[in-house]
Amino acid sequence: MKKAPNASLEKVEVRTMFKGNKTASWLEGQDSKSRKRAIEVAMKETSKTMAVEKKRRLERLEAHRESIRNQRRQLSKMEEKKRDQVQKIIEDLLEGSGLWRLEDIEAETRKIKGKGKQVKVLKAQINTWNKYISTVKSKEATVTGKTVQQLQELFAKVHCTPSPEKEVLLKALQDTDTLIGKNISQEWMQDEVTELWKGKIHQVKAGEYEVSYENEAGKFYYLTRAEVLADMILGDLMIL
Repeated sequence: MKKAPNASLEKVEVRTMFKGNKTASWLEGQDSKSRKRAIEVAMKETSKTMAVEKKRRLERLEAHRESIRNQRRQLSKMEEKKRDQVQKIIEDLLEGSGLWRLEDIEAETRKIKGKGKQVKVLKAQINTWNKYISTVKSKEATVTGKTVQQLQELFAKVHCTPSPEKEVLLKALQDTDTLIGKNISQEWMQDEVTELWKGKIHQVKAGEYEVSYENEAGKFYYLTRAEVLADMILGDLMIL
């Protein structure tokens, strides 16, 4: 192996067998005609063996590639599930006109008709602050089984002053129109490969952002506010 570090295991095995079973000594003991015949047969068999080994290597390589593709698909499913969870929280949040400030909680809650809807929006408010804005996640911020008043009290506990890197996200969650006119960089998946697209958010039409990308000149895409905000939270969309 030291003399031929790049040699395949098959070649190393052949050399070892050639040396170990004293093939060279045996050939020297044959007459020229028998020796020639033995070499011709060996060469033909070697070609067949190499073809079989090449096929096996390709099969192993394809199996390895398929394993990677399966891992990517599995990861994509997990990412998609996480994205759906984030997007659902943001959709509920937007029913309460964006992320609330602490001083507005009483007034904003009264604007929502029905206790059930108030509970849903308050849960989204708390989860957003606790999971996506606060630098310290509270393990006690459990929203299950709580009344409107209890959720309001919990909101006050998780409400915080965000770190500088969260300011852009905070403003976008509080007023989605602040994203209009912004240049963006967004991740897209193409044929299981992640690509980075640069573009711009132009306006809001029918509740959706109108977005264009440099590599798709003259073409517009329409993304819901929840989709864009979820991408920001997950780090797939950056404001430039």
